[in-house]
Amino acid sequence: MINETLGAQQIEIDAERGYFKGSYEGVIDHSNGRDIVQGGIVGAMLDNAMARAAMAKLGPGRHVSSLEMKTSFLAPAPLTTLIGEGWVVRMGRSIAFLEGRITDTEGKILATASSTAKVI
Repeated sequence: MINETLGAQQIEIDAERGYFKGSYEGVIDHSNGRDIVQGGIVGAMLDNAMARAAMAKLGPGRHVSSLEMKTSFLAPAPLTTLIGEGWVVRMGRSIAFLEGRITDTEGKILATASSTAKVI
């Protein structure tokens, strides 16, 4: 399961706001060979945080499937614990607009993303 692959652990969730905060583990298997987390893995962490925010807002038995995602890499993500946040910008009946960010444990923003997802 992707949560295990990413080392995802829930820290905070707010169903009313559609917000998720969790920790992710940047491990050597996620490395790009330069002792930083490969960008695709950072993107997966962002996708996971945003989806979990949307699913919290939707409630049990409802899911989202990403239609598109834009990711901006602002700084290298170290091989350590990273913090992911995702939130719902707007939730429609069939489409959700989501945003998220990955930070280090000190709060430095490493990557941001926005996503459009289909509500299932």
